[in-house]
Amino acid sequence: ISNLIMKYYHPSKGEILIDGRNLDSVSTASYRRLIAPVLQDPFMFRGTVIQNILFADPTATREQIVKAIEDFGLHALFERMPDGIDSEIGEMGRNLSEGQRQAISLLRAFILDPEILILDEPTSQIDPASEKIIMEALEKFLKDKTLILITHRFSLIRLLDTVIVLDHGKLVEEGNVFELMTRNGKFAQLYRYQKSDNDLL
Repeated sequence: ISNLIMKYYHPSKGEILIDGRNLDSVSTASYRRLIAPVLQDPFMFRGTVIQNILFADPTATREQIVKAIEDFGLHALFERMPDGIDSEIGEMGRNLSEGQRQAISLLRAFILDPEILILDEPTSQIDPASEKIIMEALEKFLKDKTLILITHRFSLIRLLDTVIVLDHGKLVEEGNVFELMTRNGKFAQLYRYQKSDNDLL
């Protein structure tokens, strides 16, 4: 889904509309300047934390990065590192926690200040404490933004106005959280199943 929205692939049938316009009629370069993805497994390279953040926009300043970390409450994820955002990270970020990796990926998006943010399973592998920090950062950032969230985690659904439920690639339900829960369909079943699993932990 995220590859279709990012225009890496074209739909074999049907169309994708952005503000009522067919995405195929929009310049790919100009469209991608409006959009930023935060992926489940973000790319990391050998270097410092701040160098990895600046990968999204090399023209951003250290002051901008520090301000974004403070504004969005992400400092707790980096202050435990020996040199903070100047700490060296290994190839593919192997010495980072999942929370730190996702924080770097989010900060890349934050400094781009996109109109559309795509989150593809962004918290699927992180601990609850890091997830809470990232959720709070997202809530601050998403004012006046469009969020497209692809997830199996129900902890994130409070960020959404509309939920689309897919089952084996087919749309089976659509509505807000309250509507979907009252219908007692696929969404409600999945919600209860995940909640019961969490209660057992």
